[in-house]
Amino acid sequence: GVVDTYGPRSLAYMGGSSQGGHFEAAFGLSLLRSLGSQYFYSSAGQEFSGTWWVFGRMLGKQYNLAIPYEHEAEMLVGWGWNGMQSHQMPEAPRVLTEMAKNPDKLLVIIDPRRSETARLANIHLPIRPGTDALLMKAMIAIILREGWENRQYLENYVEGFATIRPWFVGVDIEAALAVCGLELQQVVELCRLMTCKRWCMHPDLGIYMGRHSVVNSYLMNILGVIGGRF
Repeated sequence: GVVDTYGPRSLAYMGGSSQGGHFEAAFGLSLLRSLGSQYFYSSAGQEFSGTWWVFGRMLGKQYNLAIPYEHEAEMLVGWGWNGMQSHQMPEAPRVLTEMAKNPDKLLVIIDPRRSETARLANIHLPIRPGTDALLMKAMIAIILREGWENRQYLENYVEGFATIRPWFVGVDIEAALAVCGLELQQVVELCRLMTCKRWCMHPDLGIYMGRHSVVNSYLMNILGVIGGRF
């Protein structure tokens, strides 16, 4: 009756996310398409399409997703992610608690809010909402200014870095961090740790659904590249 009265464009399906909704999507999409609609909305289109596109451009294939392997990491950097609530790794509360208490490891959370995970973290950077890309640009500039980048990795595994390096030269780092609402010394220390520890990064909705989300993912990957993380 809805289709007869309003046409197929009056119908949409929301669901079938990339984190376990595959089975329901088979039924939902079959019903949707049989009724003549193509309006399908899921987290894959809403939050992940930007970062998948970036990985496709940087690593060659959109399914080459770099995900954190926290068990082998000396430092886990959660950016816009509240793992104590959203999990996204097996036994997240236990893993994160043990990491924060382990004297040989560090849990770092970058989040405007003092979330449950931020309260647990060894380092919390309470960034001003919407300034993530600016912070990443400042961090890359700090690492290059100090000469902390992994030059051997860049020479052996990275193409085109010389082309984008000028973007981060002459950046007013102090002014950028003032906009981000963060202290220079704390950010410099995190940059130093990123160049001397084995670390991985766990971004989430604060990055994917935030302002400049594709730029966030791109700069985050550059941050990982100059540290030799991929």
